[in-house]
Amino acid sequence: MFLKIIGYKNFINFIFKTKASEVKLHLEDLLQNNFNKIDKNLYKIDPKKLIKLNEIITNLKEQFLNFLESAPLPFTFFLADSPEKLPNSEKLRAGKIYFESALKSKIESQLKNIKIFYRIQPWRNFWELIFPATVDPKLKLFYKDIFWTGKQNFCFFCNTTWHDFSNCPALSESEPRKIFDKALELNFSELAQILWEGITKENLSFDKLKYFYVRHFYLLPEFLKIVFFKSESIDSWSKIKLNMSAPVRGGSLGIGLEALIKKDLNMAERRFMEVEEDFRASIGLFFVSLLKGDMIKCFYYLENALSKELNNFIKSYLLFWKGYIKEMQNDDISALELYKKAFETDRTCLPAFYRFNLIKYKREESDIEGILSYFNHPYLIYWGYLEPLLIKDQKTIEKFLEKKFLEKKEIASQRLKEAEDLYYKLKELMSEDERKEYEEKLKNISNKIYNGGIGIIEKAADNAMDLTLEFRAYVYNKLKIVQEEFKRLEEEYNFLALFWQKYPFKYEDVIFGKELKDLSELMNRISTLLKRKDVTDFLSQILSDLKTSRMKIDILKELKEKLNKKWIFRRRLADFLKTFTVLESFLVFVYAGSFLINLESLENILNFPMFLILSLLFLVICLIVSYLKHYE
Repeated sequence: MFLKIIGYKNFINFIFKTKASEVKLHLEDLLQNNFNKIDKNLYKIDPKKLIKLNEIITNLKEQFLNFLESAPLPFTFFLADSPEKLPNSEKLRAGKIYFESALKSKIESQLKNIKIFYRIQPWRNFWELIFPATVDPKLKLFYKDIFWTGKQNFCFFCNTTWHDFSNCPALSESEPRKIFDKALELNFSELAQILWEGITKENLSFDKLKYFYVRHFYLLPEFLKIVFFKSESIDSWSKIKLNMSAPVRGGSLGIGLEALIKKDLNMAERRFMEVEEDFRASIGLFFVSLLKGDMIKCFYYLENALSKELNNFIKSYLLFWKGYIKEMQNDDISALELYKKAFETDRTCLPAFYRFNLIKYKREESDIEGILSYFNHPYLIYWGYLEPLLIKDQKTIEKFLEKKFLEKKEIASQRLKEAEDLYYKLKELMSEDERKEYEEKLKNISNKIYNGGIGIIEKAADNAMDLTLEFRAYVYNKLKIVQEEFKRLEEEYNFLALFWQKYPFKYEDVIFGKELKDLSELMNRISTLLKRKDVTDFLSQILSDLKTSRMKIDILKELKEKLNKKWIFRRRLADFLKTFTVLESFLVFVYAGSFLINLESLENILNFPMFLILSLLFLVICLIVSYLKHYE
């Protein structure tokens, strides 16, 4: 049985830095003490000593624990029955023991009587032998090491070592911004599980891994849709929305961009060269040069674009790209300066801020707590969670991000509670359809908060705030209606109170006075409640009191109508009696005078029948006059 030690140069140097040689020597000593060395990194082992691998790995991890922290050993241990059967291109994980299928029965027979934990499970075309020393840590994203174990340099676009950057799967995604927006809706456990499913597929599943590939969407050619066609309305990164549409327009720029996105580089180059004086064409030509691997032209076109008049968004974008290329070329000093300049140009340029802090971390100028304390934006949180360079501190990251996740959930929950409290205060004032609509909205927001990722939680928090504002607008509109109604009621009350003040028969009609007094108390209570700082708590009571006040006013109006008729009748009666008495007295005086003077010429006129006729005539006239008289 043969053991091949597969080391990952970039991973080893990143983890151990100046101690890399010491680690390799220590590993070699441990292996030589237990197995027969045949060639560099190749050993022949006795199957009976297979358990020694657990001791070797444990010893190595304990010796260099301060360097590893949450990371596994940057070596893979591969077992084969001959040196010719060693793996070439399989995606293997660091710190693991793998073997080919032909050895399965032999290994199982050797391990069946051992007293320590072990497990054998499939891994792609091989099998994985799990000892206590190779058990994954209890992390959500426990497999970051696999992003380091490819044979290529780090990809410009997805930061894996699996492929050349010009063949990055992210370049084939037509809507990377929407994919990343979807990733923000996933919680950390869901995202980790989806990516793991993609990694464990025999062929890496792009459908699952797309959330990782496109996380740096601003590096991909598709982002140029915003750079080319939205730069007039976007002057800072803060105005970029992941779901914003940016349809490609016609002309050489549009055709060139479409060709670039489809990786037809020659067509793109020709089209961009037609409008080379446009800064956007220079950016397009920069991308063409980048994908062709011509770094000299990359910097030329970047400088050419930067020499034009640009807004802060475009300028920071180009400065970021200069810094990013420098970083990929291991010129961290220049990269730091350019990232700093990009961030100073636009204080919302998250990519520059992120990479600046990441370099500080790589250079050990800032510890993990130092950079994580700045990660509050969802983009930064998810970039940090998925970042392969932060593998050593993954445990700290997940603990921090879980805390950040809970903080954002708490903020969203508090906003939801405010909306719910307002809803339940207003619920009785709403129609059945309104209640159903708002209850459905509150339920959806609650589901997003308790089941979604940070991105969707922030959206839910915004939705809850919008709903709170909607409820406050509802209160404002209701309050406006209430105030208008109260004003009308006040006018009607004042009119009724004035009537009662003038009414002369108060002691006969005490019911009206009692009802008016009750109405006055209601009106005073409504007036007091309307003056409260927050009327929402009392809106239901106010509306109830208004309804009662309206009923009382209607009752008082009816009573007033009756009392007014009674009062008018009595005034008519008094006027009638007064007028009739005067006329009748005058008639009696005339008749009495005629008898005293004894006017014989009037005897035929001033007789008793005529007296009665005149009295009746006066009676009718008085009745008509008093009836026709107007009383206010």
